[in-house]
Amino acid sequence: MRALPLPVLLFLAAACGAGDEAAPSSPAAAVPADPGETGPAPPEAAEQAPASGALWELPPVPGPVEVEADGVQVPRIHVESFLEKEWQRFCFSREQPEEATAEAFFADPQALFRPFARDLALLSEATARWPELDPAVVQARREELERAFLTTWKALVDRWGEDEVLRHLEARIRIERMMDLLAEEGPPVTEEEIRAFYEDYRAEKGEHPEFGFPSLEQLRPRIEGLLRARRRDEAVQAWQEEHLAKHDIRVRLPDGREVRFGGG
Repeated sequence: MRALPLPVLLFLAAACGAGDEAAPSSPAAAVPADPGETGPAPPEAAEQAPASGALWELPPVPGPVEVEADGVQVPRIHVESFLEKEWQRFCFSREQPEEATAEAFFADPQALFRPFARDLALLSEATARWPELDPAVVQARREELERAFLTTWKALVDRWGEDEVLRHLEARIRIERMMDLLAEEGPPVTEEEIRAFYEDYRAEKGEHPEFGFPSLEQLRPRIEGLLRARRRDEAVQAWQEEHLAKHDIRVRLPDGREVRFGGG
């Protein structure tokens, strides 16, 4: 199976599509039970693992798709980064290669593109709040990602050019700031929530025959971080739904159909 070269450092649907990448609802999906377990496998391991049994080569991403937000063309790097992620998810959910068709992929464009439209509304607000970013902050983030994902970074620069990749990175920084701001406006995670999560998780997993079960204090940082992330996602989703109506998002599909979000 050939995995699409997903831009792991890029955001729109992945980093701020809160419904897609929200914190797991099951405790078992969030915190390792065994003391020796350290969490998710590194990206390279994930790329090598089969996904949903899709053992065939992925077809090309259907297109082109054009998107306008409030009368301004959305950069192709934003649109195609979103589409590549969704297309890979769609293909991995099919049992047979012939089921991965553009017609099936675009069958419900309102559902497909709504997370992207919400992201664009959030990005619009974030750009208005932070029209200029400190170049040192952008450079530091770039160096961090380039060190962590050197091969992917080079592939993105070769495909889109340095300026477009940096513009996409700046969009991610703005989005993250906006998400953090919305999270700060909400109520903090309480001790009762942390303890309830821990007890639910412990009841689900049970005692390890050799190691027992980690204490609350051992798992507290991860549980608290998970609950904060979940609360942030909920706040972002609520904000996006409320503010999407203030924007005019138009998606033109390859077959000529136009899908609109918001009220303009």
